[in-house]
This record gives sequence, C-alpha cells and structure tokens, in this order.
Amino acid sequence: MAHRSPCPRRAIRSPVLAALALAACGWGAPATPPTYDVEGTVLSVPTPDRLIVDHEAIPGFMDAMVMPFDLAEPSLSRDVRPGDRIAARLVIRPEGAVVDQLRVTGHEDPPAPSTRKPLPTILTTDVFPSTDVPVTGGETWTIGDGAGVPTLLTFLYTRCPLPQFCPATVLKLQEIQAGLARTDTPARILAVTIDPERDTLAHLATYGEGVNADPVRWRFGRMPDPASLIALADRAGLEVHDGPAATVEHNTRYLVLTAEGVVLQRYFDNDLDPARVVRQLTTGRPRHDEERDDPIFPYGGAR
Repeated sequence: MAHRSPCPRRAIRSPVLAALALAACGWGAPATPPTYDVEGTVLSVPTPDRLIVDHEAIPGFMDAMVMPFDLAEPSLSRDVRPGDRIAARLVIRPEGAVVDQLRVTGHEDPPAPSTRKPLPTILTTDVFPSTDVPVTGGETWTIGDGAGVPTLLTFLYTRCPLPQFCPATVLKLQEIQAGLARTDTPARILAVTIDPERDTLAHLATYGEGVNADPVRWRFGRMPDPASLIALADRAGLEVHDGPAATVEHNTRYLVLTAEGVVLQRYFDNDLDPARVVRQLTTGRPRHDEERDDPIFPYGGAR
C-alpha cells in the first residue's frame, strides 16, 4: 500500500488541521509566536514545571478543558497550590505551548471528596478487558481480551490546538500507519475522542480524512456514553477529575495491545519511537518488562 503524504492537497479550513499540516510538511512558523490569555483553577501541581488546570474557554483558540500546562520556568509554580485561581499567558511555540507568565488571582475550596470508585488501571503484561468501541465507518471495534487483532489505543480530541498534544499524536500515528502499511500484519490504530459531546462519529470521519487516516488501518472511536468513556479512561490510566461531572484530563496515552489483549507497553508522551511501536504491533516484541526502562510515571517514561 502506498504511503500517502501528510502534506495537504486542498485547502484546510480547520486551524488545528492547518497547523498540523504545516508541521508535517516542515513549513515555516510565525516569526512571533502567538499568545493567549488563560484563566482557570489549578487542580494539581504534579511537577514544578507543570500544572493541571481546569481552564475556561480561550477565545479564538481552545474550548474549556481540564489539561496540563507546561511552564517556561519552574519558579512560576513556587507559590501555586490546588484551588488557586490563576491568570496566565500561553505562548504557542512550534515545539510546544508553554505558560511564561502567571499570577494567582484568588482561591477556591476544593470540591468535596468523590464517592466514585475508579476502575483499576491495566498495567503492562495484564489483559485489557474486552471493550466495544463504536468507530468511524459505522462499525464497532473490540479491543482487549478476545479482540484477535494487535491494536494501538490512544486518545485525542479534534479541537486540540496545542502542538505537543493531539497534533503531535496525529503526526506519530501517521508514521506508525506508514510503517504498518509496509507489513502484512492486520494490526490497527484506534484513537478515541475524550470530547464526545463535540466529536460525533461523522465529525471524526471528516477529521480522519483530513489527516489521511487509512480506514483499513486507522479509525477514530467515540464511546457511547460518559460512563463508558470514564471506564475506558480509568483502565487506560488517564486521570479522571471528579466534580459536578467526572472529567477526563486531556493528556497523552498510548497502549500497545497484543491480539490476545495483553498490554505490551504503555507510553505517556509523544516521544515514542514509531518504528518501535510498529515492531511491537507486528511481532509482540520487545515487551516493556524485557528491558530496563523507566518505571510507571504519569508525566513521562513508559510502562
């Protein structure tokens, strides 16, 4: 099967897809990086250079979302604690978006402890429970136990404009798709939206066409209801933040699943090697536990 270039052959109306196409083709970035004002509530400070923020809509750029923000300097988080209201400046650089200015504007009491009992995260060498996912094209794909097909599972949402998140994920998936196309394996890619309210299957199908996803290899999925999405997120190890409604944190996660549904490896960022993932999907090796690799860590590394 011929590899299709990610470079656009027609006009792209979506600013997210346009930015993705520019990055894929190596075309120039603006001389002055654009900046946006961000307001929201800090949910956690996992590392000195990262905040998890429940942010309000950023006009002209991004909808309201719970997601991590990388900081240009660790000192920016020195006096920040969960519950703080912040006003920040987000700089969109080609290599990724960072907050370079931040001030605390107030504080809110954290929500009452949740009574929700998260499902256990499925770790490496464990079998992922059988899960049916409605996908583009009107089909339902089964992943995990009994699937019978090696599968790379990941998550995104189509309106994400931050370079180091969904656009970077799609570029990696394009490389993995190209690698799989040179093999005779039935291995496939499944990208599940964490924004099912806006990402209908019809919208996901249009998005897939825009990023040259070959439906033989690569489909986009949408869980049928919030409870099933939360369950899938729990098992995949994505953070779920409780409040009036449970919210899946927008972050990067890949799971390499064997045909038997065994979790071969979990990746926590977009630094993964596509050639390695192709080898894992086609041969079942290397398993993570066969190597000296980083231990499980929610903001980097792999397991």
